[in-house]
Amino acid sequence: MRVTTELLQQPRVPIGFLNDLNRSISRAEVFEAYAQWSGRIMKADRTTIALATEAGDALELMAIDGNSVIATGSMIPIEGSLIGRVFQTQTAEICDSLATSSYYEAPKLHEGGLVAVMDVPLSASGRHFGVLAQAFAGPPLPGEADLAVLQAIGNCLGSQLLLHEKLIELGELALTDPLTRLFNRRVYEDSLNKAWAMFTRNRQPFAVAIVDLDHFKAINDSYGHDFGDEVLKTVADTLTAMSRTTDTVVRMGGEEFGIILENTDSDQAKAIAERLCEDVRRLAFDHRGETVHVTASIGLALADASYDSPRLVGLLADRALYSAKQTGRNRVQIADVGSTASPDSIPVY
Repeated sequence: MRVTTELLQQPRVPIGFLNDLNRSISRAEVFEAYAQWSGRIMKADRTTIALATEAGDALELMAIDGNSVIATGSMIPIEGSLIGRVFQTQTAEICDSLATSSYYEAPKLHEGGLVAVMDVPLSASGRHFGVLAQAFAGPPLPGEADLAVLQAIGNCLGSQLLLHEKLIELGELALTDPLTRLFNRRVYEDSLNKAWAMFTRNRQPFAVAIVDLDHFKAINDSYGHDFGDEVLKTVADTLTAMSRTTDTVVRMGGEEFGIILENTDSDQAKAIAERLCEDVRRLAFDHRGETVHVTASIGLALADASYDSPRLVGLLADRALYSAKQTGRNRVQIADVGSTASPDSIPVY
């Protein structure tokens, strides 16, 4: 047997493994450490970490140590493969004869000089992430004790994958408006600074559009806040759907939204803002048989070489929005290029 029962009773984790994990920052580095060290611990000729695709019909090989007969990035179908079977059943398995196996991956692994495999699921708290698999070129072949050790390693990796997923969720919550699922003002500031950096370095034009729903307080007062929330969510979806993939759409707060239009000149920015204004105007909401419409006013400002900061572009978009409100609402107002503004000069509307 490759691993003795004494190892299960008195396990020892190599210090180098722990040090490499502590130094790992990215998920790819964590995968590399687990693949390399689990292979050394189990004396495997090939170690693979495979994660389920978003579609859920295949497992993608994310990291490989040793024999690379099936390369990193390869997709192994879940149906018909041993690795897929282990993922579906969440049960560790050994195949000790690749030469006679009918599993999808068996022929290629055998052609690469491997004779046996053992696969364990990667999961934690009900989340199923993928499979940790090892293959061997010759005796001694893996046994149940080896499978137990590999499963323990897989459990640790599964817990790290769950932690990574939770950290991503927390990061998204910190940057996302909970009602509309749009980015929040923090992302607006970051995107504005990024667009400004590209403008000052490469003269790549950009614009800021501030979108505010007209008479929104009256909507809340007349139809209730639940209805108002539905309006906000639908408007958010509309702004997102009609914006380009390079644009950043955020909820600034209340009924106000901001859009950073990267790599956009004056004519393009105006056309986009006019289209967004029209798209909001066309929305129709049903409230107990009554059709309710909303409109939006949009202030638009473009970056200019005479400005000394990105914040000025946003302030001028705010000033243009105020002007749109004062001159009839339901329209787009463009700030004068080269004009100046200060925080105290932006009226409250």
